[in-house]
Amino acid sequence: MGAQSQSNSNRLSLNSSVFAGRVKKFDTYEPRPAQQQRPIQRTSIQQVAQKKIVAPQPLAIAKPVAQMRPAVLKKPVLKQPAAVEKPSLYRAIPKQNVGDQEQSMRPTHTLAMQAVGQSNAKQKSVLADQFEESLYMNANKPKQEKSKLVTAMNTVAVIVFIFASAVSVQTLLTNRQTQDVLADKAEQVQTADAQGVSEGTGRDPAEEPVPDNAIINYQVAPELPRYLSIPDIGVFARIKHTGRDDSGAVDAPRNIHDVSWYTESAKPGNAIGASLLLGHVQGWSAPGVFKEIDKLQPGARFTVEKGSGETITYEVTRGQEYSLEELNMGKILSAEESGEHDMKLMTCAGAFDASTESYMSRYVVYAKVVR
Repeated sequence: MGAQSQSNSNRLSLNSSVFAGRVKKFDTYEPRPAQQQRPIQRTSIQQVAQKKIVAPQPLAIAKPVAQMRPAVLKKPVLKQPAAVEKPSLYRAIPKQNVGDQEQSMRPTHTLAMQAVGQSNAKQKSVLADQFEESLYMNANKPKQEKSKLVTAMNTVAVIVFIFASAVSVQTLLTNRQTQDVLADKAEQVQTADAQGVSEGTGRDPAEEPVPDNAIINYQVAPELPRYLSIPDIGVFARIKHTGRDDSGAVDAPRNIHDVSWYTESAKPGNAIGASLLLGHVQGWSAPGVFKEIDKLQPGARFTVEKGSGETITYEVTRGQEYSLEELNMGKILSAEESGEHDMKLMTCAGAFDASTESYMSRYVVYAKVVR
């Protein structure tokens, strides 16, 4: 153990023979010979100015290692590989001048792709135009529909305005005519019957309503008709007695709310013959007693009460309108079946002729007696 330790110390010691002659001693300084030293060059400012000698730059003080930046490594420049000859599919196209730019040589498949792209772009442009046109049409469609609706409404408004104007003019003329007639009626001397009810003439009847007490107090001979009752149209009226007027025609009631029995016809309730009752359909300012007589249907019944209190019942068989040219009073005043008794109710109908102040037709209700 001791011998080994001694051997290690000898090995590590500088005095060991192992390091003999191998270690240089730095404890002595040997200056360089004078002839080997570089002479110091001194240059004046004038020499620098005349000979344009660049003055030596001061030595840069080395920066500490911590402040030194690492050198920027440049990327290695890779050489382009040698051009490889393209197959026949990529046939080169000569250069062509397009304006100021020069078109480079391009392979045929690139031109084909560009042609396809241009075709697609054209299709897209067409689709875009169609889309914009559809948008424009859809955007303008409500406006067009609105314009059509406004035009239709304006047209309807004009038609309504014209119609209303015509009606207004007609109403004005009618009112003026009515006022003239009423003025004439005011000048006409009217009479009153025993119950105090106003009466005019058959052509120009009075229009004042008949009071209830006048109806109740109305009296006639026992064999003559007194009241007419038609429940289906709400009629209950006095039956007045009239013959012919000054012109020889059948006279009508002298009040639009009364009914008249034509005295040259059979008495209601007789064994044979036809009875005729007349009534007005309309006055100048109010409807008459027979205003709804045309609504009576076959099978409807009405009654006639005589002065004696006897009641005769009649049943409607039909109703018919006649023009003045077709009206045959001889047939109306005759029973439809020989040897039988029946009743006719007659009133004015059709259009009103202002020149003659009369209606152009007559409406007749046919009824048979119910025994």
